[in-house]
Amino acid sequence: MKVRSLVSLLVLIGIMINFTGVSAQQRVNNTKDGPKPLRFDKQKFIDTIKGNRLGAASNLDGFAAVIIKDGNLVTEVAGGQAIRSGAGLEKVDMTTSIPADVGSVFKFISFVTLLSLFEKRAAMNPALTIDKQLDESIRPYLPEAWREFVDMPPDDKLEESKATLRISKTTFRQLLSHKSGFRSVNNKSSPFNYIDLGIQQHHIGVREYSNFNAAVLTYLWPRLVNPEKAKEFDKQLDKVAHNNHAVYGKLYGDFFENWMQQNVFNVIEGGSFRPSCDPAIDFPKRNPPVAFARYYSDPLSGAKPVFWSEKANNHGCHAQGGYFISMRQLATYMANFQKNKLVSAKVRSMMYDDSTATTRDARLGWNKTLESAFITKYFDVNMIPTHGGSTTGYSGIVYLPGGYIAVGTMTGPGTSDAVRDLLKNGWAEAVRANFE
Repeated sequence: MKVRSLVSLLVLIGIMINFTGVSAQQRVNNTKDGPKPLRFDKQKFIDTIKGNRLGAASNLDGFAAVIIKDGNLVTEVAGGQAIRSGAGLEKVDMTTSIPADVGSVFKFISFVTLLSLFEKRAAMNPALTIDKQLDESIRPYLPEAWREFVDMPPDDKLEESKATLRISKTTFRQLLSHKSGFRSVNNKSSPFNYIDLGIQQHHIGVREYSNFNAAVLTYLWPRLVNPEKAKEFDKQLDKVAHNNHAVYGKLYGDFFENWMQQNVFNVIEGGSFRPSCDPAIDFPKRNPPVAFARYYSDPLSGAKPVFWSEKANNHGCHAQGGYFISMRQLATYMANFQKNKLVSAKVRSMMYDDSTATTRDARLGWNKTLESAFITKYFDVNMIPTHGGSTTGYSGIVYLPGGYIAVGTMTGPGTSDAVRDLLKNGWAEAVRANFE
């Protein structure tokens, strides 16, 4: 064979290898004029969500979902009932504008807000990088009495003292990645009980979801954003028992709620909103009054509506959850997240790196990942990040390829895992035609 022919053959083989190495999405969505947007079949998304009702077992259970792309509304769908007839209540159909208990989905909002705070600090002081702040101990920001307890735990047993002392080395990064080592406590009457229980060495660095990883932010917040106010709180609490949640919870909870309202929800681009963690008292007082979704364990009866209130026992709103937010409002928040209004693209990339199992496990804020053969095949993505919530209802946020984010909630028996999985499936059906 002539040299020129051999070279030509090798070039041809190289071109073929290069072509087959390009993902299916790139081949479908790239033209000589540049990337071609995915075609999204809105009706397919709506029909798929209606068909699975986000995992609802009963036709009466309410469900709602919204999907956005690049920060803009694509479509929405809802069904079932937010409120059933019975227990002195009239029926109200579920819509994407009716607030529902999003549970621990609020943790994601709290974590993003913390990252936003760190990014603003870094902008004012370049030496104080976001990474440096993430790796800082939470100890200096604890309420003074709790900080003193961590420094000198009064336990009789050495191992119990060591467990509490370990909290002094807990970092913000560990909270955001659920690797702090905090585990569930038997007595949940006060967040302080997590401080008292402490951390076991073998739990540190191991990802395990804990409410306290977000709940503790409530008690760190005053010293993070207003140190003088934190000192005032320390004086007020000088003679108060560490585990008196009625006092600690209300003082710090009210501060956190008000700060979040003024600095996050009031300034959201696309429409400010006011979530509530005390729906039965708060929403009826608004003008006009706001209907909110209830949870029903019985598939047919409206006799026993259930809802959660963080303030029912005189506690304030906390960073770990308990807020009622509509899917329209949650989608608006996520649109701001996507448009770099809350944190920059750099911070978003810090929150999740799909490259390896190790980088995925190091994610910040997102509490779970989902796999999908469809997504892996056509988008060259291993896993997608999500966050869920389960209290009196089940909710989820799903960060999808192609610039899409889906949010959804369901008000009957089910799981947040099912909600997230079905949101993902609805999106997949809406874009599938691009690859057929």
